[in-house]
Amino acid sequence: MDFGNKLKSGDILFREMEKMFSNLQDTAAEMKKFGLSEKMVTERNKQISQYRLLNTSVKGALVILEFREKFRLNGDFGPLEMIKQVWSLLTRVLLLAPLH
Repeated sequence: MDFGNKLKSGDILFREMEKMFSNLQDTAAEMKKFGLSEKMVTERNKQISQYRLLNTSVKGALVILEFREKFRLNGDFGPLEMIKQVWSLLTRVLLLAPLH
């Protein structure tokens, strides 16, 4: 299945989307070139935005954990440790799973 059809059906990997659209200012215009309807473009952009927000949030949690280790901070970092563990597992799934 070619990129455009995978994009339309949602059977595309996040890493493929990131590779194709990571540096583009207007992903909507680019997706439309592949024949996606306005509704599909909106849905794919929403999915990409959610993935990127999740990724950014996890990176923030990881930075805080590194900061904790570097400065030997005490406290309840359990939720951040859980995020780190879950992200480690989900990364494999998110990068391999289709968008839908």
